[in-house]
Amino acid sequence: MGVDPGIAGAMALYCAADDRLIVVDMPWFTTKVGRTNRKMLDIGALMAFLDRHSPTIERAWIENVHALPKQGVTSSFTFGQTFGATLALLHAYYIPYERVQPQAWKRRFGLLGQPKDRSRETASRLLPNHADKWARKKDDGRAEAALIALYGGQS
Repeated sequence: MGVDPGIAGAMALYCAADDRLIVVDMPWFTTKVGRTNRKMLDIGALMAFLDRHSPTIERAWIENVHALPKQGVTSSFTFGQTFGATLALLHAYYIPYERVQPQAWKRRFGLLGQPKDRSRETASRLLPNHADKWARKKDDGRAEAALIALYGGQS
């Protein structure tokens, strides 16, 4: 399982033996905080996904994220909550996991310093039967989750 825990992130379950891939966007809902709409991780939907699939997950690799220098306080906090909640659920479902630095998996696939769209191209080249899962420009998180899963499977 590969996890890109960002707002545009996703989770990918890949089985190389039969080239089976399940990719889902990180589940979100919008809630009103004061006069502002905020995106929050839908922990219940994430739990439902893990209820369904955890028996088949041998190991997960989650991108080891951190706040970015020009990222706002609120978005940094949401990013951290999502990362922490995802780690907690992996623990709760007894799924062994490894944190992987973005530089490590991106280096393996020649993506360091490349635009996000290159992840979609690379995932399509390496997993051609699944290119439809990240066909839209906004689906780069799906491609990255699939690449993280491939990275983990090759480690």
